[in-house]
Amino acid sequence: MKAFLLLIFFVFFITVSFAQTKTWIGPNLGNWSTAGNWSPAVLPTLTDTVIFNTTRECNVDVNATIASFRVTAGATANLYSTANRLITINNNGAAKPVLHVAAGGTLILGGSSGTA
Repeated sequence: MKAFLLLIFFVFFITVSFAQTKTWIGPNLGNWSTAGNWSPAVLPTLTDTVIFNTTRECNVDVNATIASFRVTAGATANLYSTANRLITINNNGAAKPVLHVAAGGTLILGGSSGTA
C-alpha cells in the first residue's frame, strides 16, 4: 500500500511540476510550431496552459495537445490552418475552465488569414 501511495504521489508531482503557462508572443500570421513564438520559448505540450493576450492570427501548422486555452480581455486569437489540424484540450491538471475567453476577448477558430 505504501508503494502504491508513493507511486501516486510521484505521478501527481511530475504532472503538476512540469505544467507551465505558454503565452503567444509571435508575430501576426506566425506558426504555432515555432518555439520562438511562445514565452517561454518552448512549444506548448499536454500539461501547458496556452494564453493569447494580444490580437494575433496564428497558423496552426501542427496538431497540438494542451491542458487549457485562454484568451484575455481585449485580445483576439484567430487560429487558422491551411491544412486539417487539431488542437486537443485535455484538461491535464489545468485550472478550470479549460477553455476560457474573457469578457471582451474573442476566439476565432478556422478563420482565414487576414481576419484579425
